[in-house]
Amino acid sequence: MLVQSYKSFLVTGILGLLSLAPTGMYGQAAPAAQTPQKNWKDRAEYDLYDAITKDTNAKTRLDKLEQWQKQYPQTDYKIERATLLVTTHAALGQAKETTDAAKQLLADDPKNFTALYYTMYFTQPLYGQSQTPEVLEQGEKASNTILSGIDTPPPNVTGEQWAKLRPDIELLAHVNLGFIAMQRKNWDAAEAEFGKSLQLNPNNGLVDFWMGLVIYSPRSPSGIHQRSSISNAPARMKGQAQPTRRYVNKAWSTQNGSTRTTTAAKMASMMSWLWPRVHPQPRLIWTPRSRAS
Repeated sequence: MLVQSYKSFLVTGILGLLSLAPTGMYGQAAPAAQTPQKNWKDRAEYDLYDAITKDTNAKTRLDKLEQWQKQYPQTDYKIERATLLVTTHAALGQAKETTDAAKQLLADDPKNFTALYYTMYFTQPLYGQSQTPEVLEQGEKASNTILSGIDTPPPNVTGEQWAKLRPDIELLAHVNLGFIAMQRKNWDAAEAEFGKSLQLNPNNGLVDFWMGLVIYSPRSPSGIHQRSSISNAPARMKGQAQPTRRYVNKAWSTQNGSTRTTTAAKMASMMSWLWPRVHPQPRLIWTPRSRAS
């Protein structure tokens, strides 16, 4: 299967916006309406939590979180701690650890946006590491859950902030669902999701490339539309998709030991190599119409 870890959809600043709502200070009475009331075990637990939230270094913050888990395995602030574990592992770029922490958080809070977002975000790189059905199932569920509530800002995110964040998150959800369907060789679903992605952002070279692969699948006899989609990908890379250039160059050099040719020509040759591995049936290969380097 074609697996490509693609991270250019990371929403800048999402870590800060998905931070926790302020908790009560040690010894501070909880509002009367709060049920159930949460309490710190002692002042030391609160001081440790306070130090964690003020630590801007993800590595040392993780050390403090592990200390909190060890010293206070039972805490009234289980959700807050689990959320901090998710965002801290994410800040360190740890796909498996982030997803594992998110899974635990979702067990207690099935609609937790932070856990859903990072499960969705790390689906592609995690599947690149471990091509198991569970990774795709988790990513699919997270993406669909986010899309089902896309009109509502997550907790602690204002309407104004959500208006700026939503387009990228909605885009990532559709790209993710298209990627998942492509791995399952569900070509119709993949084409539909990539189509929605390109409606949201028509200048995405890698999604163009994937769309071409999908349309040129065994269920499509002609490949006519695929030619347009894939041959547009190199031209669109000029303004936006350095990650796609790196993807093409890396794949090309892996097979040929050199990157000295145009991106469009590389993609044409790559398709000749990739296609039999994605689809066993032999097919004619397209010729790129654009020759953007």
